[in-house]
Amino acid sequence: MRKLNIYYLLVILSYGLITACSVNSTEVKTSSSMIRTVGIGENAMPIEKGSFTLEFFNERATTVDIITETYSYTEDELEITEHDTYGANVSDNLRYFGFNTRIGFDNYTEAKLGVFVGSIEDGHKRVTDYDSDGHDHSTYTTYSTDINGFHVGIKRLLTNYNEPHRVSLYLDGKYLKMYSDDIAKKYDGSSMEAKFAVIYGYLPDPETRTFPSIAIYSSVANTEREQTIDGIPLKKQPQAVGAEANLTLDIFRLYTIFSLGVEKELVDESTDDLNVYFGMKVGLQFNRLKHKKTTFKNFD
Repeated sequence: MRKLNIYYLLVILSYGLITACSVNSTEVKTSSSMIRTVGIGENAMPIEKGSFTLEFFNERATTVDIITETYSYTEDELEITEHDTYGANVSDNLRYFGFNTRIGFDNYTEAKLGVFVGSIEDGHKRVTDYDSDGHDHSTYTTYSTDINGFHVGIKRLLTNYNEPHRVSLYLDGKYLKMYSDDIAKKYDGSSMEAKFAVIYGYLPDPETRTFPSIAIYSSVANTEREQTIDGIPLKKQPQAVGAEANLTLDIFRLYTIFSLGVEKELVDESTDDLNVYFGMKVGLQFNRLKHKKTTFKNFD
């Protein structure tokens, strides 16, 4: 019983110490980022006529710009105390993932439609509470800017389907929407992207899809925030050129595409980095090899 009374006394003292420290103000750091995607992740060959695929992908993105704000508040008021701006290096680990479906219209043309999601993982939020005696109590939590969107693409084979050397043209369009935390929501925005690529691959036999490809491409993004601050335009148009190599591995209906490339951003001095990136796709293809003609024996 004596031990129990001591425990009760400690609880009461702890409660008194906690309630005696009334919080007068809180400081929070939050941010909003705009991004664009990196690379194309495409091989040279379209899928065959009548075929379709279900595909999962994991790709790279980078930050176009980022606005961070430090603000303090009490129960009665909110005051912005600081703006910060950062360039494209704040989100080196940013990746996005999603699903595609591909349809082969003939042996030379395919179309792609997909959706994706992602988030910026390198951010943080620091919260500092000040008690009535002037002592501070800090907490450190992570935050992120979430993205989602969709994309469409079309690939056209320029060389003969049965030749081992293959050259394709590829056109891709993406729409991205960015969603931020807390007060930074007012800086949310969207981006429209267009990418154009020439892809070369060597595939001796179209019945097996294990082959390498290389590509050169250019891209342009049109980003627009709902609001902004001094130093960051409301609208930006980052451009880039890149070179990419990929390897396609084919196992029956299942295939995997590994992409490795380098991309140089242009025009905007705040985002002119050289990006090395890696991406991967895993797909399941149905109605394979519909292009093959049935042959009949001559019984004469």
